Amino acid sequence: MMKHTLIATTLLSSSLLSAAFAQSTPSLARFIPSDALVTLEAVDLAGAQTRLGQTGKELANLDIFAIAGVEWPAEARKVGFAGPLDFISREGIISLHLNAKTLDPQVLAVSRPKAGLDRGFAQFFADSLKPKAGKKPVILAEGAYRFVQEGKGSDASYYGYQNGIAYLSNNPQLLRNFLKGVQGKGSSSLLNNPAYSSAMNSVGAGTLRAYLNFSGGGDAARSLAALGGSQEGAALAASLKTLGQFAGSVALRPDGVASSGVLIPNRAGGDALLYALLTPKAQKFDLVSSVPATATAFSAAQLDLRGFTRYIDSWITRLGGKGTPTLNQLAKQSLSFDLEKDLLSWVGDEYATATFNVGSSARTSTLDPSDPLAALSGIAIYVAVTNETAARAGLTKLIDAGFGLSDTLGMSTGSGSASSKPNKSTKTISGSSVTVYTSQGSGVYYTVRDGALILTLTEADMVRALSSGIRLSESAAYKAAAARFPALTNAINYSAVPVPQSRQNIRSQIEQVLTTSSGDLTVTQKNKLVTGLTNFVDSFQRRLGAGNGYSTLENGKVVTRSFQAVKWN
Repeated sequence: MMKHTLIATTLLSSSLLSAAFAQSTPSLARFIPSDALVTLEAVDLAGAQTRLGQTGKELANLDIFAIAGVEWPAEARKVGFAGPLDFISREGIISLHLNAKTLDPQVLAVSRPKAGLDRGFAQFFADSLKPKAGKKPVILAEGAYRFVQEGKGSDASYYGYQNGIAYLSNNPQLLRNFLKGVQGKGSSSLLNNPAYSSAMNSVGAGTLRAYLNFSGGGDAARSLAALGGSQEGAALAASLKTLGQFAGSVALRPDGVASSGVLIPNRAGGDALLYALLTPKAQKFDLVSSVPATATAFSAAQLDLRGFTRYIDSWITRLGGKGTPTLNQLAKQSLSFDLEKDLLSWVGDEYATATFNVGSSARTSTLDPSDPLAALSGIAIYVAVTNETAARAGLTKLIDAGFGLSDTLGMSTGSGSASSKPNKSTKTISGSSVTVYTSQGSGVYYTVRDGALILTLTEADMVRALSSGIRLSESAAYKAAAARFPALTNAINYSAVPVPQSRQNIRSQIEQVLTTSSGDLTVTQKNKLVTGLTNFVDSFQRRLGAGNGYSTLENGKVVTRSFQAVKWN
C-alpha cells in the first residue's frame, strides 16, 4: 500500500509544480461580479520553472503535450503560444454564476496571459474581428472594450482580448458586468462580498485557490423548491445553506507544499443536525498510542456515529414522511441487526487508519478490477471502543449481517451460491485472539484490545498492526509532526519520509493508468509517455519528505492546514 500512496502523492504534488511561489490576491478578482458561487483562481504561474530549480527543469523536460503529439493551432504558435499555462501565466480566474431569474448557470473565464505575448494575443483577437469567408463576425462592445459573439442562442459564446486581459463567457451580460468593473463602472465586486472575503482571508494567499458558496446554491435550491412546492427541495436548500462557504488554498514554499482549507458553516441555515455534525468540539486523539511506530502514515478523526445516524434518519423522514422506518428499524427488518445495541452502544468517538510499508509483497496496482480490495493492502483500521465485550459481539453480528446481505443480493441476481458463505475461525497473533472471516479468497481480520477495535483484510497486515515495540506516539518523527498540531483538533494526519519504490513498480502503475486513459496515442507515443512519467516520478519521489496536517474548529470555522515537505533541488 505504501507504494500506492507514494505514487498518488507524487502525481498530486507534481501537478502543482507549474505554480509559482508568489502569492497575492488576483487583481482580476476585483472585477468579478459579487454573486459568484464558485471560483477557481491561479496566481503567477510564470516563474514556476525557474523557481522550482531542478524539479522545474525535469517537469519541463517531460513535455507531455509534445510526447502526445499535441499541436497548437498555427495562429496560436505565431503569437508564441506554447501551451495552456501561457494563457493564465500571470493570473486566471474561472467563476460560476446563476441567472437570478432563470437560475441558468453562467461561466466567466478571465486571465492575464504570459508577459511578452500581449502584442501577439492582441493581433490574434484583431484577426478574429475580420470577415471570414465573406461572413462578418458579430462584434459587441462594453465601453471601450470589444468582444465577439460566436454561435447563437444558448450555444453562443463571447470572447475578447484587450489591454492584457483575455475574457470569455457564455453570457453577454455577465461579460459586460466584468468589463464595466475593468473600466471602473462596476456595481459590484467579488472582493466586497463578505462571504468571499471571510472565506478567502481565512485560508490566506496561495498560488492556487478555490471558493465555493454553498449558501448561495441553497438560495437557488430554495427558489426552485418554492416554485415546485417540494419539501425535499426545501430540505436540500436548508442543508446547503447550513454548509455555508468553503475556501481552499495551495502555496508552494521553498521547502514544500502548504495547503489550507476552511468551511464556514451557517448556524442559521436551517439544518441543526448537520450543523452539529460539522462543528464538533475539538478533542485529543488517543488511538495513535495503539499504532506501532513502524506505520508510515497515520490519520485520525472524530467519530459521531450516533449523530450521523440521527442525521440519516432525518432525511429518511423527509423523503418518506412520518412513520417511515428509521435506519435502525430497517436494519432490524432486513439484517436482524440492532444498530443501537450491536453498534452504537460500544463505538467510541475516534477512528483512525494506519499504513504500513508492505514492500515487494504488495499487490502491484490499486486499479486491478479483479481485486477491488487491492487498495487496502497495508492498511489497518482502528476504532475506539467503550465496551470491549460488546464490541466483539456487535462486530461479529455486523460482519455476519454484511455477508448475509451480500449473499441475498447475489441470489437475487443469480450469482450467489452456498460457497459464498464465509468461513469463521480464530487465531492468536502477537498474544491477541483474532477473529477471521474468509470467503472466496478475501478475508476480514479483527481483534479488540486496549480500548481499540483493530481491523485488516490480510493476516500480514494484522501482524503488522499488532507488532510490539514503541508506539507511533513515542516516535521522534511523529512527535516532530505533532508539535505543529493544536492541543485539541477534529482530525490529524501524518506521513513519514516515504521509502522509494522501484522503477518497475512505478512503470507498472503508470501503464495501468494509461491503459484506460491514453485515448488515441500510438504505441510509440504511449511508450515515450510512460518512460517520461516514470523518470519524473522516480526522481520526484526521492524529493518527498514527511507530511502532516490537522483540522480544528476556530471561531465557528472548520480550518484545515497541511504541509508536505519537498526538496525542489
